[in-house]
Amino acid sequence: MRRLVPVIALILTMGNSTHLFSGNATEYEKAVEYLNKKGELYFKFEITSRSQIHELTRIISIDNVRGNEIFAYANENEFQTFLQHDLKYEVLTHPGDLLQNPPMSDYKNRNDRQWDSYPTYSAYVTMMQQFEVDYPKQCKLYNLGPSGIGDHAIYAVKISDNVASDEAETGFVFTATVNGDEVLNYVLMLHFIDTLLSSYSSDAVIQNLVDNIEIWVLPLCNPDATYKTGDHTVSGAQRRNVKDNFDLDRNFPCPCQQGDHKWYGMYNRYAKETEAIINFMGQHDFVMGADFHSGTECVIWPYGGIGTRVSDEDWFKLVAQQYADTFHKVCNNNGYLTSGGGDGIGHMYTEIYEAHGLLMDAHLLGNQCRALRLELSVTKILVA
Repeated sequence: MRRLVPVIALILTMGNSTHLFSGNATEYEKAVEYLNKKGELYFKFEITSRSQIHELTRIISIDNVRGNEIFAYANENEFQTFLQHDLKYEVLTHPGDLLQNPPMSDYKNRNDRQWDSYPTYSAYVTMMQQFEVDYPKQCKLYNLGPSGIGDHAIYAVKISDNVASDEAETGFVFTATVNGDEVLNYVLMLHFIDTLLSSYSSDAVIQNLVDNIEIWVLPLCNPDATYKTGDHTVSGAQRRNVKDNFDLDRNFPCPCQQGDHKWYGMYNRYAKETEAIINFMGQHDFVMGADFHSGTECVIWPYGGIGTRVSDEDWFKLVAQQYADTFHKVCNNNGYLTSGGGDGIGHMYTEIYEAHGLLMDAHLLGNQCRALRLELSVTKILVA
């Protein structure tokens, strides 16, 4: 049975390699090289039956399923375990490495927000602070705590017509980029915040939403991973958090926990980022939410960890279908948002794939918050 070579042997045998996928390396050598350089592998393989997902999803982070073809991430330990299944695999270019020079901006001038470039980390912090300064009556910034390695913070903004008060209003929560290489959603959430605030006084629909709903937005839940190679670029972003090499969207409380056993998704504890989000969720009474992702195009509802259908399945399906139908109409049915059951919507476990420790599931499980998972793009790092 194949195993990953120890790191010291890897250094000796491949120390002269300067580029990933160098020469005519075998898939195994490519995998070893990627894991040594990046700490995270993106690959695909085929299964003969979907029943195999039940075991594999507890070992690796499945990212997408297309028929019998599986796209997945793994760290070194996970890949070692995967190899024991003797499945033929192909190493792929990591999504975070597809763009070497993505457009970045300091966004120093507020009027320069064209949303066609990615903010540096300092620009992100400044932008979040400026929202509160520019709209003090409608926006309040919260620091939920430091990231795993402590160099970044997890921020949230509260948007309401009377933001300084805790009114008896319906609470909505929107989260994005729990997976650090899904940076498209990060910029979309910043644009969403800006639109709500800048249009509040001129758009009756938006004003009605802000006046009657307490809206919370967490644009960047995994900052260490998004800025893995430096605060000046999102190139080289990775899925997992940097401190623990955990897939945060496999690290939340799972509905498959039994009795008093505390379930941490795929892991034996919570990462600091996960803990910060869980604590935040527990402090608020959210009714609805959405967790934004990319990698496919689909509107998904819980649960992912068990096949049991949720009691309010009809409601989830109705809202998911209305959302998908709106996109189909706007996009003139050009093929966008058609994954899942074929119409762009699906129950996670049954129609997408089994996955444990999802943030979406934790919302419903712990807080009775009806949250959808919105997969908005096959490509994770876009350029306008």
